[in-house]
Order: sequence, then structure tokens, then C-alpha cells
Amino acid sequence: MDGYPTNQTSFRETMRRAGLLGREDFVVLFWKDTMGLAWPVVLDAAVQECKRRGAKMLVVDTLAQFAGLVGDAENNAGAALAAMRPLQLAAAGGLGILMLRHERKSGGAVGDSGRGSSAIAGAVDMVLSIRRVDGNQRNVRRIDAVSRFDETPAELLIELAEEGYRSMGAPGEVSKEMAANVILEAIPEEKADAIPIKGLIEKTGETRSQIQRKLDKLLKDGKILRTGDGSKSDPFRYYVD
Repeated sequence: MDGYPTNQTSFRETMRRAGLLGREDFVVLFWKDTMGLAWPVVLDAAVQECKRRGAKMLVVDTLAQFAGLVGDAENNAGAALAAMRPLQLAAAGGLGILMLRHERKSGGAVGDSGRGSSAIAGAVDMVLSIRRVDGNQRNVRRIDAVSRFDETPAELLIELAEEGYRSMGAPGEVSKEMAANVILEAIPEEKADAIPIKGLIEKTGETRSQIQRKLDKLLKDGKILRTGDGSKSDPFRYYVD
């Protein structure tokens, strides 16, 4: 379990990008090295190694492969619960367990989209679904969650930046912020170039009501300024000082 073999080229590249190469606190046991061993025996050895190293988290990727849930066994509730039992015992001993599954081809809602028996999702404290964001940059992911803990957000966007992953907030709030930024970028910086709503409609393609709501919020937050008296002859015009 000490380290990982040099012939795992793609895995090593992933670890390099994550900054995990050469870490003393990161140990890998490959599935191929457990062939012929019963799943409870493999997990017990992993748990003992975690205790020896003082590790806080054990990751199983994927449960079906390590536990031998092949064919119909993956969809059998009894077999799925039997595979989960050693993990539940490890968690009861204070070890954090992160268990990965692939999604069904048909997808579905978080908690129901994982491949195999639904008994697996019912046996854990938290189910997370991580997916790409349609039409967004490749470094952004959406996390949907079903959790026994009230503080877990149901939806969250994360972005991979130079310093690592950062939270962007809930998808709805992020969409509002992005939309406000579109308006903000269209507003001139100089008072002499201040732009009326009509000009912003032409620049952004948004409706008057959509733009007005965002302008009101930007004004309230002190991000833009307004000139004009709002009359037909002297309409409100907006600028960034």
C-alpha cells in the first residue's frame, strides 16, 4: 500500500495536476493488487493502514469494482447492503468514507442516478452528484446534494482555479451575478459617456425590465452612478465612476 507503481501513467498525471505526487499522507491501493481477496479483508487492511498513518479519509473508487458487485449483483439490494456494511463499520469507528459510483446511462436526480441498487444511497449520510455545466467553461462543475445534514447546500457551483477549487455559490445566484456583470461591462466608465437604458438594450439584447432590475441592484450596491432627471428630455444615464 506504500505509494503507487510507476506504470500507472494516466493516474500519475492526475496526481501530478492535483499536487499529490510524493505526498507522505497520500497512499494508493490499486484494485489489481486486491484480486483474489475478499472485499471485507481488503477493506479491513485499508482501515488498519489508515489508523497506522493517522489518516482521516478513506476513498473507495469504485465500490462495485472493489466489492465485486458485477452483473445483477450491483442491482441486488441484499448484495449492495452487504458490500456497504464494512464501510459503515469503518465510518462508525470515526473514519471518513468517500465512496464513488458511476452514474446510470439514463442519469436522473441526485440520489437516484447512481448505478446499482438504491440501497447504497440509502445507507450513507450524503449523496453528491458532480457534473459538467452545460455551455460553461470546462473548469466549472455543478454539485447537487442530498444530505442528512441541514447545513449541506442542495446545489453548488465550483471552479478549478490556480489555487485549487473554489466555491462560486448556488447556480441561481451565480447566474444573477453573471447577468449583472454583462450589464456592468456595457456601462461606460466616464460620466460624459453615460448610457441610457435604450443604449443598454441595444448592447446586451436584454429587455427593459430585465435591465432595470439589474441597474437598481447595481445602484443600491454602489457599483454604478446615475445622471439625468428621468424625464423624456433628460433620461437617466448610467456610468461607472
